[in-house]
Amino acid sequence: MVSASARHSSFLEAYFGPASDPIEISQFLDAHTELPDLGEVSAEEDFQVEDIKNPVKNIWDNPQLSAYLIQQHDLAMDAFYRSTKPAAKKRKVVDLTPPTEPCVELKDLKACLEDVGISSYRFPSEAAFFTRATKLSDQNALTKIKQSSPCENVDDPDKKALITVSIYSKQNVGYGRTSQHVFLSSQTLGDLFGAFACTSNDLPRESALPQGGVAYKHPEDASSSTGAAAVVVEGVLYGDGLAESDYADKVLSYLEKKNKLTNGLTKSSKSIYDVSFESLSLRTQEPYWILHQGDCEHYAIIDQIRMRHSSDPTSGYPLTVQITPLPIDACRGCGKISAVWSIVGDERLGESPCLLCGPCWRNMGDPPPENDVIVVPLPRYQVGWGV
Repeated sequence: MVSASARHSSFLEAYFGPASDPIEISQFLDAHTELPDLGEVSAEEDFQVEDIKNPVKNIWDNPQLSAYLIQQHDLAMDAFYRSTKPAAKKRKVVDLTPPTEPCVELKDLKACLEDVGISSYRFPSEAAFFTRATKLSDQNALTKIKQSSPCENVDDPDKKALITVSIYSKQNVGYGRTSQHVFLSSQTLGDLFGAFACTSNDLPRESALPQGGVAYKHPEDASSSTGAAAVVVEGVLYGDGLAESDYADKVLSYLEKKNKLTNGLTKSSKSIYDVSFESLSLRTQEPYWILHQGDCEHYAIIDQIRMRHSSDPTSGYPLTVQITPLPIDACRGCGKISAVWSIVGDERLGESPCLLCGPCWRNMGDPPPENDVIVVPLPRYQVGWGV
């Protein structure tokens, strides 16, 4: 019989992919200094992004050429859709009417595309089974790279490795990427924990009123987060070290009370703020567990480990290169404006809790005094989300 722990491990491997062999970051840095000198690249071999960008831009600036490429793309997607979902609702037929007199530029473009020798350049019919719709995590809420400390330069940047980490959070079905960051190998697990934004950090804080009852208010800034967390890396549990009994101790105590197997999990004497990436052995595509704010769980996935390039920023690490846009609930009253209040226990509303915008809640007026109504502000998503 397969244990629950084994099933969970199999699920994570199937979801995130098989992990790589362990990579000692310190040995990776030492090996970099032993690489042979390949010499300087000649001007003829020094290709730039502009060599590709300019021709592509010229094509998209031409209405006839861009319309042709869009038509070919729609045709391919329509064929994929009909082959994978033949019984689904009929889609609009793609207009394949060619122009009566194709221009010279269009003839040259067709000839150029037909001369491409890469067999995988054109979509084969089998590719239909590996296509999916765009997910929210494919989008980026940032318009530019977010720097943590723009004025703080990196010491000996050429001797540092860059580690790209994606943060995954629990969703309704499985896990989804919420952000992606780039760290220096000299930074710590504490920097990893403090780099990503989490909806739990934006939950309103509850406080007791002198006359009785409770009130809620938004956290003012990132300092409202306690900084308490536990991180598991390669079977070692790291706590925050902020108290004599930190998050790591609480995790072990919980597992002991629930009689759950720890699978060799051991607690480190160092906190997450004292353990640098250089001192660790990491695996790419291996989910590393992060716990904070009570029961809020995340997984950190190592996407890439490489040496710093001369074109990489010299300051501002850790960098945030992607944040997944957050779905915002609409007001249940007007259905047009984003909701900002959660109303609990109001008999005038059709549901409890009921999400309302500011104008709709003001127009409702004061609730009846006999109703024990609680008004809770919805998160503003300001702690760590802005540029």
